[in-house]
Order: sequence, then structure tokens, then C-alpha cells
Amino acid sequence: QAPTGPQINARSGKVTATPITLNAATGILASILLNVTPDTTIDACSDTFTVTATASDPHGEPIRGVTIVFGFGQTGDTFVTGTFNPQQGISDITGKVTTTLDLTDSDCLTKCGGKSCDGVEIKAQDQSGTVISPISQILDTGTN
Repeated sequence: QAPTGPQINARSGKVTATPITLNAATGILASILLNVTPDTTIDACSDTFTVTATASDPHGEPIRGVTIVFGFGQTGDTFVTGTFNPQQGISDITGKVTTTLDLTDSDCLTKCGGKSCDGVEIKAQDQSGTVISPISQILDTGTN
């Protein structure tokens, strides 16, 4: 029979205390939605964005304790990349995890400098990759 949750195995011998932290979600995860601020346009390659993911149950209620991982949608010749800080987090009592997205200046200047690019596509998912948010696109304004 397969285990139904976290498992702790023990054997005889020397005992060493090791702290353990278990995070348990407070409901059944049905969706992850993203919100990007201050807006969803790249005005300069030095732009920084605040990205908030909200984990919700089937009734739209927030879920605490979900590990959310931030990542990119399409990448390639015309899509800019960046760095999420932090890359992942555990949803709070409001179901939210917030990160900062810093664009990679050299990548942005190469792909968008003086020409139009496709901007950045971002997404978030739970740790297992079972529930994935819709893609959010941050568009280039062509002013880089």
C-alpha cells in the first residue's frame, strides 16, 4: 500500500535531532492566477516587475501552504528573459506568493533595443507542475 502523506522512517541506533518542517495546503488547489505590477509593458530594459500568484480552491477561496514556482512561457529569439527573486515561495493565508522579476538587461537590449520584441511571457505552477497559471505577457513598448 502506497503512503498517503509525509512519512518518517526510523531505525535503531544513535539518535540525532534534525528539525523538520512540513507545509500542508489548506485545501484542494484548482487554479493559480498572476497579477503583474506596476503594469504589463516594458518601457526600459531596466524595468522591475512585482508578480503575485494567488492559489485558489474550486470555489475561488485562497489556499495557504501551496509551494508556487515562477517561470517563463516561451523563450527564444524575440522573448526576453529575467530573474525571479525568489524563484518560489509558499502561499500565505491569502493564497498569495509575491516575487520580483528583473529583466536581463543584455538580453533585453539585444532582443528589443531599437526594435520591437515579443516581451516576456511568465507563468506560475505548483511544485508538482499539476496546476499551471495562464500565461501573462509583459509587452514591449518599443521605447528601449
